[in-house]
Amino acid sequence: MISMKYLILSLLLLFFHILSISIVTAQDATKNIYNNIANTPQLITLGALLNLVPTFTNTITLPGQYTFFAPNNDALGAINANSTEIQDFLNYQLINGTITSQSFNPKSYPKSMLMDPLNPNQGQAIVIDGMNIRCGWKSASIVLADQVSSNGVIHIVDGGMKFIKFFINFISFNLSSMHDFILIFS
Repeated sequence: MISMKYLILSLLLLFFHILSISIVTAQDATKNIYNNIANTPQLITLGALLNLVPTFTNTITLPGQYTFFAPNNDALGAINANSTEIQDFLNYQLINGTITSQSFNPKSYPKSMLMDPLNPNQGQAIVIDGMNIRCGWKSASIVLADQVSSNGVIHIVDGGMKFIKFFINFISFNLSSMHDFILIFS
């Protein structure tokens, strides 16, 4: 009899815990991506960053359909970057078009809003593999999917997507150098 009481009590606690998480993270489908980010406790750091990049912020407030892999507070940590680098980083997390978690399997390779330096007419690809995304050599898990907004969907990602200024500068330099090398010797 005691074990049945503990079982019921445990189930009730689990139910209320799940309910509290969904209340804290629930998105308002009538608000745009920016307004939902500004009102989500897990995205406070991201909300502050958006104030530094008005062009990007304008994009995620406009009508349209976007998918944004929003880095949570832990994912961003301390950022040492200028507004152009922050905008590039955020554009790498943004996809034109709505992709819900139902579309995550098998692997897909959507193009981000960050333009490819070798092909300026095309966004750089990210890899969606189940509930994980990869951008370059960094990966992240989607900790909360399908947060619907009036102009798209937000997927909150964990600490794996930390901004690495050195890596982006290194890749940009090496890609352009490799391109020059190929042009010289072809």
